[in-house]
Amino acid sequence: MPRPHLEFIQCQTIPWKLLGKESSRPGAEIKLLSSDRATSACTVIIRYPEGWSMADSHYLKCDEELYVLDGSIKINELSYEKGDYAYLPAGFERTMMSSPSGCAVMTFYEGKHRAIVGAAPEEHCNADKLIRKMQTAQIDWRGAGDETIASPDVGLKVLRFDPDTGERTWILKIDVPSSQPFEINGVEKHPCVEETFLLEGDMSMTMGVMLTGSYFWRPPNIEHGPMGTRAGFLGLFRCKGGPLTTEWAKSPARINWNAPFDPVMPDNLREFATKHYDPSLSY
Repeated sequence: MPRPHLEFIQCQTIPWKLLGKESSRPGAEIKLLSSDRATSACTVIIRYPEGWSMADSHYLKCDEELYVLDGSIKINELSYEKGDYAYLPAGFERTMMSSPSGCAVMTFYEGKHRAIVGAAPEEHCNADKLIRKMQTAQIDWRGAGDETIASPDVGLKVLRFDPDTGERTWILKIDVPSSQPFEINGVEKHPCVEETFLLEGDMSMTMGVMLTGSYFWRPPNIEHGPMGTRAGFLGLFRCKGGPLTTEWAKSPARINWNAPFDPVMPDNLREFATKHYDPSLSY
């Protein structure tokens, strides 16, 4: 069964779950945001406690994509700080991992992800897909490249692009330098999955207002919009199953800035959808 439509949830309301010895990161905690039961692909926030380590050399049989939300983690010889990104293909060997001071990492697994202890077969890792480390803070912002949001207040950083599938991962920011909110009116849809985690700010949509720490997984061809932001936002985006192209509905639509919270929610998260949370928390 493919991942169900989730749009949207404040991740602060989801409880942490301790990972056991048979997991990919024993001793860490996770928040499970979305998952595919058929393939075991999933999106999680992993919280590594202070002093966490995994000394055994190991690898995964699936690709792992990661973005550090807070703190720092060391993988092999490299340290990853807040805002750092990596794409580690299936078979990439981790000779050691540690987080002396603790950290939180947005992690995307593309399949079954239990750690396999031992050296990885040399032919197992697709080096062409490997992005060992990217310091996103050092990447220049560029224009969004989408005429519907072309504006000097919109910036884009592409973290990953797969030329074979058209899939990509990117950071999008929208600034609101004046008292006038930013809005994109109209209803649109995409032929691929769109996945978003809001790192900062707000995003007004038809089912309510996403705030810092909110997340959605939108399957292909789901109509959505209009959208806007009053204070601006910074978001981590992915498209899966092909390139992100947009088809616009012919009928015009204007944004409702005061839309009530009316999420699309899978059964496993429904109980958390309306729970109160501490707004000072980022996830």
